[in-house]
Amino acid sequence: MNGQVLAGSERRAFASSATQTRKHAKVAAAQGLLLAVGLAIMAGLIWRIGPEEILVHLRPLGWTIVFAFLPYLLVLLLDSLGWRYAFDRSVSPALAGLIPIHIIGKAVNLITPLVPIGGEPFKAHLLSTRGVPLTEGLASVVISRTVATIAQGLFVTAVTAFTFFSLGIA
Repeated sequence: MNGQVLAGSERRAFASSATQTRKHAKVAAAQGLLLAVGLAIMAGLIWRIGPEEILVHLRPLGWTIVFAFLPYLLVLLLDSLGWRYAFDRSVSPALAGLIPIHIIGKAVNLITPLVPIGGEPFKAHLLSTRGVPLTEGLASVVISRTVATIAQGLFVTAVTAFTFFSLGIA
């Protein structure tokens, strides 16, 4: 730049870059604000309940508290890995990038009172901000959700049948 005149395409690229920079700054500010709000809510809850009361319930668990998180962590990891296979090979995102998006999507599902699948389109949106075409992201979410629903249905059916047969009900 340094006093040089920019051609039309260079001017548009520079303006687009400046727009992207402002957009990223706004996103970073929003993320920082949401983190601060989340930490404030957490601190408020800890203060309201009382740290002593929380520790009274955590102390008996000791180091075995890790076992409370392992099953969920394993399910999250395997679910994200399965989601990765729902993408076309040309746009398959890294597993390390899918895990945070998966967590965010689950969080949105939990806080959306009327539509417990609200996090699914949001996951597709987050993927689009990382370079995955929106149509590809939406397709992967639908495929992943459908396969997970079928797998859960088969699991429930198998466990129900096993329970009936083992109890001699059937």
